[in-house]
Amino acid sequence: DRNTGTNREPSSFPDFVDMKERSRQFSGFAAFAGIERTLTPPEGEPIRLPVLVASHDLLPLLGITPSHGRVFTMEEDKPGGPSLALITARLWARQFQRAADIVGKTIRLNDVETTIIGVVPASADFGTMQILRNAAYARGFADRDLRSRVDVWIPAQADPRVLVRDTHPLLVLGRLTPGATIATAQQELTKIMADLEA
Repeated sequence: DRNTGTNREPSSFPDFVDMKERSRQFSGFAAFAGIERTLTPPEGEPIRLPVLVASHDLLPLLGITPSHGRVFTMEEDKPGGPSLALITARLWARQFQRAADIVGKTIRLNDVETTIIGVVPASADFGTMQILRNAAYARGFADRDLRSRVDVWIPAQADPRVLVRDTHPLLVLGRLTPGATIATAQQELTKIMADLEA
């Protein structure tokens, strides 16, 4: 960002949509952002948890399959969609003692009843916190309490009327198409972003 001098700046939601529609060097894109939510268990004290807001295509893009249940669908990822969550194997063990019937159970996140649709395996830790620590505007979230892992994943359900182009909350990952290189992908994205800026 020439105005702020920041590097590794997160993307706006409209820019993310434009990248997906205009790019030919990438077979797919996915977006995520780090937030916090309060988990209120049936018994005991509320717990503050690191949560990843993720587009429905993030786990499939990374080749990660839930050990139980499923990922979010495109329909569930739209504004006004249902309150759903994927939880990590660590939280599944800690809060639910690895209950086999975990899919369909609910948790209270910020006082919202949220349905668990799957358990994300330990292999889903793809360095999220390291990425967030290196992003210009996500470091505070990632560094808080020196946390290293995300506990809950929820669908982004991004609304372009709320997440306008001037806001940059999303980190974006892309998978190159066969035959594409980092150089050709960078060249293409540089042109796309210059066109959007113009």
